[in-house]
Amino acid sequence: MRFKYLETVDEIHDLIAWHNRHSDFVVLDFETTSKNPREAKLLDIQMSGRDEDEAVMFSGEHLLCLTVLESLQVFHNFKYDWKVAALHGVDLSDKPVRDTMLLHHLADENVEHGLDAIIQGAHGDDYKSRFWETYASYADAPRDAQLDYGCRDIVYTRRLYGEVCRRLQADGVPEALVEHTHRLALALYRTELAGIRVDLDYTIEMGSALKADITRTERELREMGGYHCENLELQAWAKEIEKVWTPKGKKWKTLPKPEFNFGASGQVAALLYDELGLPEQVDKKTKRRTADDKALEAVEHRHPIVPKIRELRKFSKMYGAFIEGVLGKVQAGRIYPSFNVNGTVTGRISHSEPNMGQMPSKGDWAKIRGIFIPEAGNKVLTCDYGQLEVCIAAHFSMDENLLRIIHEGASQHDITAQGLGIERSKAKTVNFSMQYGCTEFKIAEILGCSVPEGKDAIRKYWETYAGLKRFVDWCHKELEEGRPIANPFGRLRRFPKEYQNRWELEAAKRQVFSSLIQGTGADMTSRAFYLIDSQLRERGWGRGWFTVHDECLAEVSAEHAEEARELLQATMLGIGEEIELRVPLKVECSQPLDRWQK
Repeated sequence: MRFKYLETVDEIHDLIAWHNRHSDFVVLDFETTSKNPREAKLLDIQMSGRDEDEAVMFSGEHLLCLTVLESLQVFHNFKYDWKVAALHGVDLSDKPVRDTMLLHHLADENVEHGLDAIIQGAHGDDYKSRFWETYASYADAPRDAQLDYGCRDIVYTRRLYGEVCRRLQADGVPEALVEHTHRLALALYRTELAGIRVDLDYTIEMGSALKADITRTERELREMGGYHCENLELQAWAKEIEKVWTPKGKKWKTLPKPEFNFGASGQVAALLYDELGLPEQVDKKTKRRTADDKALEAVEHRHPIVPKIRELRKFSKMYGAFIEGVLGKVQAGRIYPSFNVNGTVTGRISHSEPNMGQMPSKGDWAKIRGIFIPEAGNKVLTCDYGQLEVCIAAHFSMDENLLRIIHEGASQHDITAQGLGIERSKAKTVNFSMQYGCTEFKIAEILGCSVPEGKDAIRKYWETYAGLKRFVDWCHKELEEGRPIANPFGRLRRFPKEYQNRWELEAAKRQVFSSLIQGTGADMTSRAFYLIDSQLRERGWGRGWFTVHDECLAEVSAEHAEEARELLQATMLGIGEEIELRVPLKVECSQPLDRWQK
């Protein structure tokens, strides 16, 4: 490897001019002072040299030089570097780009995509860990150490780019999917950079209302817990007194009695299992008893206090994430969320700062979404696919009852209830659980029956949806024969070719069908989103915001809101035609709104 520091603008321009004439792509990377691009100062820029083992570095003060670069840019997580550049006054978003992190995800969705892990795994070079063990920050390191550290990133990213491109070609992953992934990332980058306006007064109002619900729920829980909570308090108090007690001491006399905390998992476990005698739930990994959400769900039907505890947790989580979390991150009345295009194995994007995907979409607290508002003179539009996963499952399976749901408006819950001879409310839970490949144990728990009866219920379910069962069996056969499952966009879902035991194989079988359905839905929604964003910007009508599950959100000018509404609907419906979906799609688009809400 050969590394060089370029001192002058002429040297930088000479190398860029050479790349423009001779290179198909140029690898770039920035060294900054923070992982948060809005707080980061740009220190140095690294760029690939004239051959694959050569890299150069130059001062971030010369960022403007990159505006004359014409070759394809290759980054590992381009959104971060582009945001840093934009916040330093240079827009690189008009340049063609490829991202090795996104490509690595397309090549293998089951592994880590951080550059450190990839380099260590593929090349065994621990230069990064050695660097950070030696220096507290990049700026503290001497120039030769900075040069070695930064330029190695470039050389390895260049090698990675070649490797993943070859792997994608060998696996038959279409270039259209590569383009699709990058167009989605670019549209979300624009939202991350511009941010979304926050109604601070409304946020504070929601916070006060949510606090009131938390206080009310805690009071109700205390009344329901009664002497059981007091008994646990006395036990805890006795232990505290025992720690400091002496015959002549006075300290123990002043110790206040602890107050039972429904937010403490350990105390909740003691209440449920020791005091109320509910079946103890054990974490499979730690082998210790637990009162996490999964454990509470398992015993929810055994005592009325359990759903109330879950309700408190929901309120507390919302308050922390969407009231404190938002207020703590607002900058000049805006929030700058982050979207991870390679955050899930199915291709569905994940959100952070805050996690928009966890904001409630139904019930009284769906109104918390309203903290996000458009610019003055604009409106919010939300457009949602109706029963998208049912449509996709019907497309693949042509199941008779699924087609009835789509063409005749029949209710899946009614069909399942009739087929299994159960109540509609339980059929709804069964439908959701079967979608994710549950076992007879889960069905027995839902129906309150024996495991053999649960197994029989699954048999009846598949008799009801016989066409779907044939397609699920095909997915299982592909899995067992070691072939990846491809969705209509060409995205692959890979599973191990060998399993250590049958439980691992059964777990994979439960995932393979649901991954195909979810992955197809995710790519359909993503494509609709970036097409919507592009068309709104071209017409000067507004911009896309982001996607949540099967929903696309956009901010549009009030003047063109009705035209934009028609555009959103037509674009989302058009995705079905693009992938030759064999059933019609349904799209529900909101009226122009003053804030994000259903």
